[in-house]
Amino acid sequence: MEKKHVGYIDLLRVVSAFAVVMIHVVSLSSVSCGTLSVETRLVLENVHNLLRWSVPIFCMITGFLFLGGRRECTYRTISGKILHLILLLVLVGGFYSLLEQIYTEKRFSPVMFLRALNDIFTGNLWTHMWYLYMIIGVYLMLPIVVPFFRKEASEVSVLCAISFLFTILLPDMMKLWGSSTGFSFPVVGYSFYVFMGGLLGRIRYRKWHLGAAVIGIVTGAILILSPLYERIAVNYRSLPVAMMTVGIFVIAAICFEKYVSGRIVGMLALCSGGIYLLHPLFLNLQIRVFKVNPLDYPGILSIPINSVIIFGISALGVYLIKFIIKKLNMKGA
Repeated sequence: MEKKHVGYIDLLRVVSAFAVVMIHVVSLSSVSCGTLSVETRLVLENVHNLLRWSVPIFCMITGFLFLGGRRECTYRTISGKILHLILLLVLVGGFYSLLEQIYTEKRFSPVMFLRALNDIFTGNLWTHMWYLYMIIGVYLMLPIVVPFFRKEASEVSVLCAISFLFTILLPDMMKLWGSSTGFSFPVVGYSFYVFMGGLLGRIRYRKWHLGAAVIGIVTGAILILSPLYERIAVNYRSLPVAMMTVGIFVIAAICFEKYVSGRIVGMLALCSGGIYLLHPLFLNLQIRVFKVNPLDYPGILSIPINSVIIFGISALGVYLIKFIIKKLNMKGA
């Protein structure tokens, strides 16, 4: 049996997609602006880090949908999704590679197509494209772990705890101590978020879960802003990011349990993946081609406003692309 449509998942998709857009507005604006003070760069870096929960949320949603219910998940049933992701990687990644080459060399050459193929294979694309490589790996892993998630929730909890220990907690502790460890988990990367999403799709929430989620978010934010984490680079698998990610997911599940997404949120949720892929195009055009940097204005206003504009243009672009493809399919039918 397939899990029913869940409103708060749509809400999480939209909010997370917007947070990703804001991350890239902040990062590309600061990289392209050479006159920022050390204090301003530190503030922008903290904003970036405080929004890092947005990408792992998408991993948790994948785990929730495929591992948290009874949705059939075999290589036969998800092969179409995997091929779709590979096609997106080739088309979108190749397009961005060609754009970057043309922008850098100020000319076009047929040999650029061969370089684009090499860039796709080596991952030498715009930085946000790493997510496609990762999520393809996640989909290839899902049919293997699905049978385990049909077991008792307690056994799944142990798997989540082990994954958390070896992919989140232990690496951070070793970095803070200036050391490393030979211990590892055979399924690494973003497995904890996928597994945790599957677990949260199976449990029944209690009142204390809400309090724990709030404490996790606040503690994670404090850790990110503390001198402790100034010693190491915060990434998507850092302990405070994991605490905020799980906390936000739990709060959404509890507070919006009966939420039914309306037409706009539903449409934006369907476009969230496309927004992720498309928004850097408009952002690069704005900052690198038209030389309009949000940080040329008061950042406290320009960054959010610019993020809303890029998010809106990207959503409209994805909607139009989907509309055109749908019309072409209808004509070809």
